[in-house]
Amino acid sequence: MARIRCITEMGMGVDVHGRDATKAAQRAVSDAIRHSSLGFFRILGKTASDMFIDVTIGVPNPDAVDTAAVA
Repeated sequence: MARIRCITEMGMGVDVHGRDATKAAQRAVSDAIRHSSLGFFRILGKTASDMFIDVTIGVPNPDAVDTAAVA
């Protein structure tokens, strides 16, 4: 079965004092998840295990982000 996009959500995260890009990215992902309402998955007979999540992180210095920690 082909994957199709069902929802797009954006989040914002900052780490003003530590200037830690990984911490800011983690906060942005958490922010996006908190703002999502995915109740329709139950109607389709799906669970969280059936979901795929693609994350795009936009920061001035991408090499400074620990993507494994964000995942």
